[in-house]
Amino acid sequence: MKVSFGNKPLKISQIAEMCAGSLYKDFGGDKEIEYICTDSREAEKSCLFLAIRGETVDGHNYINKAAELGAACAIAEHTVDGVEIPLIIVDDTLTALAALSTAYAKAYQGGIRKVAVTGSVGKTTAKEMIASVLGAGHKVYKSGGNYNSTIGMPLSQLEIAPDTEFAVLEMGMSQAGEISIMSRCARPDVAVITNVGNSHIEFFDSRAGIASAKLEVMEGLSKDGLLLLCGGEPLLSEVGSWNSRVKYYSVCGDDDIHAENVFTVGGKTVFDAVVCGTRINGLELFAIGKHNVHAALSAVAVALHFGICEADIRKGLLDYRTVGMRQQILEVGGVTLINDCYNASPESMRAASEVLSTLAAEKGGRKIALLGDMLELGDFSDELHYSLGEHFGAMGVRLFTFGESAERIADGAAKHLNSDMITRSRTTTDEDAARIAALIAKEASAGDCVLIKASRRIAAERVSAALTDILGK
Repeated sequence: MKVSFGNKPLKISQIAEMCAGSLYKDFGGDKEIEYICTDSREAEKSCLFLAIRGETVDGHNYINKAAELGAACAIAEHTVDGVEIPLIIVDDTLTALAALSTAYAKAYQGGIRKVAVTGSVGKTTAKEMIASVLGAGHKVYKSGGNYNSTIGMPLSQLEIAPDTEFAVLEMGMSQAGEISIMSRCARPDVAVITNVGNSHIEFFDSRAGIASAKLEVMEGLSKDGLLLLCGGEPLLSEVGSWNSRVKYYSVCGDDDIHAENVFTVGGKTVFDAVVCGTRINGLELFAIGKHNVHAALSAVAVALHFGICEADIRKGLLDYRTVGMRQQILEVGGVTLINDCYNASPESMRAASEVLSTLAAEKGGRKIALLGDMLELGDFSDELHYSLGEHFGAMGVRLFTFGESAERIADGAAKHLNSDMITRSRTTTDEDAARIAALIAKEASAGDCVLIKASRRIAAERVSAALTDILGK
């Protein structure tokens, strides 16, 4: 990871002060630093190298390499033999990064209003929609790619340009305490929790533990900030009773923020948004599924909180497009392909099933799904895969499974489907991906809809690419 200091370069002495470190040896004077990186291969002139101790790699072993490539300074937890660049010595480099980002924001980003987005699933979609709506009439920064960790989020904040009006920062986590660090670093004006699901439950005892970790986003929320929580979640339902800043949002129901008259037409979703008594009718979104309306409601609520006009809200939602491999919908050879391979959890799988059903009903064809392993579910894995299989089986899909854990999806689906409706691939080699793609292509006809979804490490996009190639010929 590498970013530039978005507002202005910092001198080595300033960085040391901001991260409460002590300067070890002064080689070449108090130079100005323009960039910060965590990978020694990205080091260059005027760059600061942050030496991070990981589970398998210790960045301290690469300080000399960074120096050879031009790094002017490094933040480290101890001295290193042979290093001929200044070292800023700290107790913990990740803590130092958070402190540096916090101090930099306090010094140079006082006028920027910030939104923090977290949740088990849907946080990237919500972040993108919020940024699209705010960006319809204002200068917006949004954290990109995988810059949503205790490393990536503080780095993101450092690169925010001085003319930015709004910053939308995504916050992910794999264990308790991480969102606390990020929230205290960002000091957001609005915080959004999209939902509490089973993602990363391998690292927690229960969903209640996940909910508690997500609520850490409140710890850095500004004194008069807004906290948007997903409605209908029992684990969050009591928060509003002791925190007056809370507003709940949901697609259906009578929450403070909800949608009405939701329908799909021509690849668009149309809905009315009701936000604490303010009503905006006929909003349009080039995305399908209630989960996308849910994300859109958070964007509308954030926009109204900041006084964004209705015209910009409409334009921002209409301009939104899916990113990466998230619910990409394309038609190849008459078959509608839903390429949703970025990641998967039980919640996002069920949301994708709704999109599959909606499109299949619109096209008049069959529902076909290739579902792969969902990872980081720990002891709950078998149960959650099996339950998902029951869900897809009850939908009457033609099911293909991809991966060892996905065998349990097939087992659950078998409660509702005949054996000829289920094809299993326990292994996930390139050859398996090509074979499964060929089988799907052989069965799919014009009007049919095919969903491909699995956790990131399964790389189900290999099936999607092969299938697209076959159908396109």
